[in-house]
Amino acid sequence: MSSNPMHGNPAVEDDNPNFCNKCGTLFAVHNGDGSCPLADDELTAKQLERQDQVDNAIHGIIETAVGHEMEWDMELIAEIREQMYEGIVASLGVSEMDFYPYFTAEVEAATPDAP
Repeated sequence: MSSNPMHGNPAVEDDNPNFCNKCGTLFAVHNGDGSCPLADDELTAKQLERQDQVDNAIHGIIETAVGHEMEWDMELIAEIREQMYEGIVASLGVSEMDFYPYFTAEVEAATPDAP
C-alpha cells in the first residue's frame, strides 16, 4: 500500500510508475502532452475532500458539545482544528499535511533598494 496520501488507488499506483501523484490520473491521460492538468496552486480533489471531512467533523463536535445546532463558523472551526493538530494529532505521528492538506505558496521577501 502506498504511503503517499495524495494517491487515490494504491493498488494501481504502486504497480504503475506512470501515475501522477498530484492529480490522481495516469500521465497518458494528461493534457495530451503528459503535463498535469492541475495548476501548481490547486489542491487535488482528494485533498479538498479531506479538508471537508475534518471541517465537518469539527462542526459536528461543536454541535454535540453545545447540545444544539450551530451556524457554520469557519473561524471557530479553524481555531479548533489548529488546537486539535497541535494538542493531539501531531503527537500521534500524523503530519500536518495528512491531517489537513493546504496549499503553500512560496513568497519571495521584498528587498528594499539600497540608497
